Amino acid sequence: MHIGSGVANGAVTVPVAVYLLSVWLLHVRPHRRGARYDAGFPVAVGVILAATTAPWPFALPLTAAATTALVVACYVFLR
Repeated sequence: MHIGSGVANGAVTVPVAVYLLSVWLLHVRPHRRGARYDAGFPVAVGVILAATTAPWPFALPLTAAATTALVVACYVFLR
């Protein structure tokens, strides 16, 4: 018995999205570092959750790309 691609995508993307949302709510948002910095986390979470609907081989690379873009954006906006 095999799981479907939607379940497999969700097993990767949902925990990453929950983690990033938790980091944003507990660590980033209380410090109020600016709108551009704060907006990156919810945008990345939305992109990652949208990657759940992508065909199976593309969900993990899209999740990695969104997370990498978030790290780069945080680095650039903190300077």
